[in-house]
Amino acid sequence: MAISIVAVVIITVISTVTTVSEAAPLSFNFTSFEPCNDAAVKLYGDAYCADSGVRITGFDYYVTGQARYPKPMRLWGRSTGQLANFTTAFTFAIDNDDGSWTCDGLAFFLASAGYVTSTDASEGRLGLVDMKPHGLICSNNATAADNPFVAVEFDTYDNAWDTWRNESHVGIDVGSMRSVVSKRWKSYVDGTLMWAQVSYDGGNLCALFTGVTENLTDVPIDTWRYQSHTVYSWSFSSDLDFHYD
Repeated sequence: MAISIVAVVIITVISTVTTVSEAAPLSFNFTSFEPCNDAAVKLYGDAYCADSGVRITGFDYYVTGQARYPKPMRLWGRSTGQLANFTTAFTFAIDNDDGSWTCDGLAFFLASAGYVTSTDASEGRLGLVDMKPHGLICSNNATAADNPFVAVEFDTYDNAWDTWRNESHVGIDVGSMRSVVSKRWKSYVDGTLMWAQVSYDGGNLCALFTGVTENLTDVPIDTWRYQSHTVYSWSFSSDLDFHYD
């Protein structure tokens, strides 16, 4: 995430949580994004198709993009209170065309239906939150009720609120950019293909990813710089059928 001397570039891969009356388990598997069209994923902001993938941000200043799966996901049953389990995995690459410095990063997140994400590509917001309502994107007072999202961030820049100073890291965020837990991450910003998996068992969120010896497990729920972020594959599966709800 960028702060004073860098331009922000962002990926947000979104699966929206909804409460429709009927919904079958959600499952999809994109081994590539060729052809890349709105039937596969919806692209927003500065995202575009490139190299059989979705380039969420390219080599430019102050850009932000999103790739959203167009169908909603039901995460819980209103009548039963039963929570869905899900697993999602994706491959991606970060390329700053130099390798000697880093900018921001990317995030997978789930958000409540109707949640309006930010288009402000500055100061480490990762396209998730604006300065409002609390004035600070990392406010300790901000909650999932204020900003109804849960995210796993793959952060290649340390901001003042980040635990890992001067190091890339992976963190789990709940309604705020201040991670509730984070681990040091050996990121590659030279276009190397990386892999990540996020799973939820109805109570705990777990993130596995390349470039680290210890993954995140069992978490209760004046120089211009820029880099590109590209997603090359994406799969998602949930296991709960709500047709009876």
